[in-house]
This record gives sequence, C-alpha cells and structure tokens, in this order.
Amino acid sequence: MSYSKINWVDGAVLALNATNLNRMDDGIYNNSVDIAVMCTNTKKLLKNKLDKMPFDTVPVKNSPNYVTSGTVYNSVNSLRQTVVQNKADIEKSLANKYDAANNEIGSGELSPAQTIYEGSAGKFVYVKNGDAVTVSVNITSMLADTNYLQMSGLPFPSKTESKLASIAVYSTKNKLRNVRIDGSWIYVSSTDKFAEGEKINFIITYIIK
Repeated sequence: MSYSKINWVDGAVLALNATNLNRMDDGIYNNSVDIAVMCTNTKKLLKNKLDKMPFDTVPVKNSPNYVTSGTVYNSVNSLRQTVVQNKADIEKSLANKYDAANNEIGSGELSPAQTIYEGSAGKFVYVKNGDAVTVSVNITSMLADTNYLQMSGLPFPSKTESKLASIAVYSTKNKLRNVRIDGSWIYVSSTDKFAEGEKINFIITYIIK
C-alpha cells in the first residue's frame, strides 16, 4: 500500500492536528502490515527453494526448487555412480587377488625316493585350486623284475589321511597296478613284477590341508 506525503511547510495552513497525525499513524501501521506479509511470503519462497526432493528421480523442470534440488540431485547421482564403480573395481581386484593366491598350475619331475629305486623316472603336471590339487602323473620308467616303487616330488604334500587311500591303474602292459600317495611320495605296488619298458599314467586329486 502506497503512502502520500503531506509535505509540511512552516507557516502553511496545514495544522498539526489529530486528523493529520492519524493519517501518519495509519500509514505507518499499513506499512508495518505490508512488511510483515512480505516477510512471511519471503520465508515461504525460501522454504520451497530448500525443500528436499527424492534423489532417485530427476527434479521437475520449472518447479520452485528445481535449481537447488537439481544441483543436489546431479551431485548425489554422480557420487553414487562413483561409489558403485569403485565398489565394482574393488570386488574385481579382490577376486583377481583371490584367484592368484588360490589357483596355481605347474609341472615337475619325479625322483626315486630311495637309492634302491634309481633308474625309475616320472613327470607330472598339476592344477591347484584352494586346498585341492589334481595331478596328472606319467611314470616313464619302472624297474623291471620288481613289484614295488617309491617316487617323490609331488608339488604339495597330501593330508595324512590320504595315505590310507589308493587307486588301481592299468599300465601300458595292461597290468593292474596299485597306486597310493603319502605326503609328497607316490607308491606303486603289484602282486606280479613290472615288465621291461612298462609305464603307467594316472590322474589323482587330493587334499593338502
């Protein structure tokens, strides 16, 4: 509401009376009311600007809080994407480290476990996955006219309980041979004697812990 000034002048007809003073009083009062209303409206506008919006949806364009919430939305969304990407990278890195620490492949040579078995020879390839080891063994030279053989050199020692288990394997001479492991040793035994040039090949999986 606007207010018209009286413009007081010395010696003018206008008098300092109740009518003029009340006019001034009304003007001051009306202005105070306008100021109070303006403050209320300003607070309401500011409150709408700062209202939170769900950050899972894009703010509606031209809404009262579009600029504020839109900026926050973009910032939060960017941060969320960064966190998700970092999490994926960390999980991938940990998975690779786990694989590297728990999986292994290799090969090696077997040796006579004692001097009395010299002349025997063998080799192997293996895959380790956690606590399980699978070994493909190729004994290329067995001592003829004997029925027992000990060779050492397995890549990992087996559990103690493994020495109680054995497998039956057919040799290149079509003879049935018994194979057992104990620690990192391989034992081959038979009821009849090994033949000249006889070989055996087998695959065995055992637990190392």
